[in-house]
Amino acid sequence: TDPNKEPVKFVFNAVITHLKLFSDKIKKPKEVDAALKFSGETIDITQSRINVTDFANDRRTELEASPFGVRKKLTENGLVLNVRYQGNVIGTGTMLFEDSFLDRIKSNMQDVTHEDMIPLLKNDECVGTAVLSIMLVIKCDEPVEEPTEQPKKTKEECVGLGPTINDQDIMFIIG
Repeated sequence: TDPNKEPVKFVFNAVITHLKLFSDKIKKPKEVDAALKFSGETIDITQSRINVTDFANDRRTELEASPFGVRKKLTENGLVLNVRYQGNVIGTGTMLFEDSFLDRIKSNMQDVTHEDMIPLLKNDECVGTAVLSIMLVIKCDEPVEEPTEQPKKTKEECVGLGPTINDQDIMFIIG
């Protein structure tokens, strides 16, 4: 069978790195939040994930789906973002993906990230822009015990872990 049609556990994370709204009716910016639809899942983007640059580990969304299914939904629908003020939608936009991004979503994939500016529309009028940054990874399974006569060992099943240190993860502190 095709491994890309078998369900795997994904971890999805998103932040809005820059949100610009053209309305002067936003009196309480802390009451702006968002929701996005990713691969059939609705995910709330709270104020703590707006106008920030880093992904928060405690704000991840886990979903189980086949890589083929995720690619298909993203190709057909993109990622829909609704920006809300005091619970009311004030603008909607869609992030569309190039084939080069979609082709990287597979059962043995490395971590994939994407960032794009999305125009926010209401009644066919541009009401603002949002720079949305997303990350999608395959979740590692818990260690499984291997039957053996020697002392117990565990083996981690983690497909496509790849390099775990990226250039942006390195920081020098001089003091």
